[in-house]
Amino acid sequence: MIHLVVILHFTAISLGMITLSMAWMKYYQQKDIVWQWIVYADLMFTMNMILDAIRIYFSKNVTAIPESFWTVLGIVTFLFSILTFVALVKLISNITEKRIPVSLILAFCLALVMPVAAPGLVSWIFDLFLVGCSLYAFTNLPQTPKYYRSMHITIISGLIVYWLIYTITNLLPGIPQWIFKIPFTQIIYLVINLLGLKYLLQSRQIDTNDLKEPENLETFGSMYGLTVRELEIVREILAGKNNNQIGEQLFISPNTVKNHIYNIYKKTGIKNRYELIVHFSQNGSVPF
Repeated sequence: MIHLVVILHFTAISLGMITLSMAWMKYYQQKDIVWQWIVYADLMFTMNMILDAIRIYFSKNVTAIPESFWTVLGIVTFLFSILTFVALVKLISNITEKRIPVSLILAFCLALVMPVAAPGLVSWIFDLFLVGCSLYAFTNLPQTPKYYRSMHITIISGLIVYWLIYTITNLLPGIPQWIFKIPFTQIIYLVINLLGLKYLLQSRQIDTNDLKEPENLETFGSMYGLTVRELEIVREILAGKNNNQIGEQLFISPNTVKNHIYNIYKKTGIKNRYELIVHFSQNGSVPF
């Protein structure tokens, strides 16, 4: 069994590094905040895998390890787990362009202080935090643009599976010992990175840098009552620029750009800049 775990660890971390590198390159090219949080989430998950590899190595090869070592390793692993799920929540927040609820932020803060403040409640607090993250991801699914739908569903599925596994192996009594020998973390990480790699390869088919401005952009603007300034911003979005770059190009603040984009979405019924880009790339003119 230990050999299988080692092989899974090596495969999962190798694939994870490839996925992480590709996601970072995507963010570097587009400077889009969604890709930024994809990178953060995958980086935190990768750190969890590395810490788990350290735990396995020391438990199998080193004797007379002080208890303080395991305590510190457990706390660090717990914190990176929390940061992983926070990154996923922040990712969903940026995909759907909705603020994270105050209750979930408070739950995040509570989960962070639990390892030190009340070690005995760590499992239950972490379990409730996972439930909150799963519910947040699920209730926001209807607001997700089609471009990000598969990624959002993957996040929901991963959160629910992780919650079930964590509950079974940490909170429920009378669980058979063979359950604890299954390398759940490695399997989840491997699957998530396979899906992430698939999503990255698919996303390359729609490269904002290759999009050309549609010839009848003015027709699109008049159809939905867009102002001259809003049309300028649509043009910059199609060129692959983020809010800061658009603001610099048009000599306005990023907040003003954000307000204009909100009005564009409201008038056209489009939920996200990538939905706008996808429709233009598919139709070549008016995105409906």
